[in-house]
Amino acid sequence: MSDGFETQQQQPQEGGAPGIVVLMLGLYLIILAFFILLNAISSFDEERKKKASESVAVGFGYEADTVPMDDKEEEISLFKIYESIARDVQGTLESYLPVKDYKIELHDNQVIVRLSTPSFFEPGKYSLNPVQVEFFQDMANLLSQERIGMHLTSDLVVKGTLQDLAPDSTISVMELAGRRAAIFARALMERGVLPVTTSAGAIEDTKQEMILYINVELVNAKAAATALSRQNTR
Repeated sequence: MSDGFETQQQQPQEGGAPGIVVLMLGLYLIILAFFILLNAISSFDEERKKKASESVAVGFGYEADTVPMDDKEEEISLFKIYESIARDVQGTLESYLPVKDYKIELHDNQVIVRLSTPSFFEPGKYSLNPVQVEFFQDMANLLSQERIGMHLTSDLVVKGTLQDLAPDSTISVMELAGRRAAIFARALMERGVLPVTTSAGAIEDTKQEMILYINVELVNAKAAATALSRQNTR
């Protein structure tokens, strides 16, 4: 009996080792497959949860953390608004000045107008050239015009140079430039531009020019864009 028992105990020792290895390998593969499956299910749930949460967010009026689809359209609308102001400014300038005496630049919400100083002032003088009287009326009308969804402000910088001085000048470059800036701004205000919407100053430079910065202040961009669109379709 004991021999039989011992024999039964010995049989696994001789031929049972491969069976244990196979069994352990099988268990390992099952566990590995389980974890792979569990990971796949978890990944699926995370993705599905993200999509579901985004759907709920959109349903309640919240935007997902991505760039809105209409950003480009809004950017284009804003550019059209600024461009329309630049076109109006150009229309006024070309009626009174030769092309070589002015330059228009569009930078974001600012229309930058560079004007030749000799077109408005005689050397050494700070009284305006009489031939430009109508220019100031039209420019003042443009700056003070009521516009839907926006309004305009302006800042003038007159550059003072040695070339501006007459041979017998008794004032300095900066004093002359400052007086010219004040006279230019006053001419606009006398024709309807509110003092609170404009400013004027002077700097010393080597180029005979005045820079008029026209700022497009948007109060309601959507209303401004809609008004511009209606105006263009007329």
